[in-house]
Amino acid sequence: MNNLKSLLGVMFVSVLLSGCATTAEKVAVATACEDPRPQVCTMIYMPVCGLDEKGDFNTYASGCNACSRTEVVGYNDGACEDSVTKKEH
Repeated sequence: MNNLKSLLGVMFVSVLLSGCATTAEKVAVATACEDPRPQVCTMIYMPVCGLDEKGDFNTYASGCNACSRTEVVGYNDGACEDSVTKKEH
């Protein structure tokens, strides 16, 4: 009887803990950066909002400038909104 109670207790705790597991929400970007990365970019200023591997958004001068950085995974056209901008590149 004690073994059954122990088994049920372990199962109950396992179910409770599995309910706590969450998956990170992926943020969509309009343009994904692909390899090979750009080595040289023009000086055309068309700001984009780049998303890096950590999930941070930063404004870059252009899509080329954003994707030239290996930590950037993609970008959306236009500068980042003030609430998510951490720095400009």
